[in-house]
Amino acid sequence: MQKGTRPTWRGVVLHAARIRLSTPLPRPAAARPVPPPPLRLTPVPQAGFSLVEVLVAVGIAAAVLISIGGLFILGSQNVVAGGNLSTATTLAQSILEQMRGMSSEEIYGVLNGQPDDSSLTWDTDQPNPTYTEKNLDYATEFNAVLNAWRDDARESLPKGQVVLTVEGFHNRPVSGDDGTTAYSAARFLRIQLTIHYREIRGHGRQVTMNLLKF
Repeated sequence: MQKGTRPTWRGVVLHAARIRLSTPLPRPAAARPVPPPPLRLTPVPQAGFSLVEVLVAVGIAAAVLISIGGLFILGSQNVVAGGNLSTATTLAQSILEQMRGMSSEEIYGVLNGQPDDSSLTWDTDQPNPTYTEKNLDYATEFNAVLNAWRDDARESLPKGQVVLTVEGFHNRPVSGDDGTTAYSAARFLRIQLTIHYREIRGHGRQVTMNLLKF
């Protein structure tokens, strides 16, 4: 084939076909992301409490709280009772120690005892004795002693009371002879001291001690 000649095929001149498109072909669109399927939450069944169960639980809780409250009240009462017992014991010991340091004449003289008396009882709810004869000389001292015992009992204990009994003995009690005698002939004195007081609930309590004075 010579230069400048057009290609032929079987005598037919071939022309190169040129196709011009007035509108360009659209480009393929980019693939859009497919959204995930919506999340479906399956509700979990929750068991509730019935009215009967709630009432039973409230009743049990109330019973427990009442029991605990009762224990606190009982504990506080025991603490108070123990304190009162300790106070009464200390007061009784203090009074007996004072009487231990007194002479026999002073012990029965503080109750206005006379030489012929063998037993006398006095308590702090009574007025002080009216002193006579030789006891009158010590009336001021005896009144001060009894007033101090009365004040100590009433101030330190609820409804506190001191009961004092003094007896004269010429010998120890034996069968047929209680051993008591007049103060003037007594070889020793028996002193019985009782402290009475009231607890929170009104129950009476007492502490009793004895002393032999030779």
